[in-house]
Amino acid sequence: MSFFTIFPLLVSLFFIIKWYSNHSATKKNLPPSPPRFPLLVSSADAASKIMKTHDLVFCDRPQRKTFDIMLYGSKDVASCAYGEYWRQVRSLRVLHLLSNKRVQSHRRVREEETAKMEPPLNG
Repeated sequence: MSFFTIFPLLVSLFFIIKWYSNHSATKKNLPPSPPRFPLLVSSADAASKIMKTHDLVFCDRPQRKTFDIMLYGSKDVASCAYGEYWRQVRSLRVLHLLSNKRVQSHRRVREEETAKMEPPLNG
């Protein structure tokens, strides 16, 4: 057998052993806990009551490390937590970025981009 055959086999064997040892070690070190079951709702009325009772829980966004790094500490409208800051940012976005004047100013660009996309779509 040549070096080019043996070396990839040894490297892949090394990574499999390393993955298996890390995977089994993390399972052994976890404390016992009950399994997490999803919230199941059997009717629209029950879902409506749950959404009214726990609306703040459902409207909040998950805090992710990637959002903090890429979106300036989760300060973007799509990633910030629901609250006063989110309402202010949403209001600014609607007033300034989505105003009729601003949307109409980009009409030519939208038409050009749509024209570029039509030939590939039509085949």
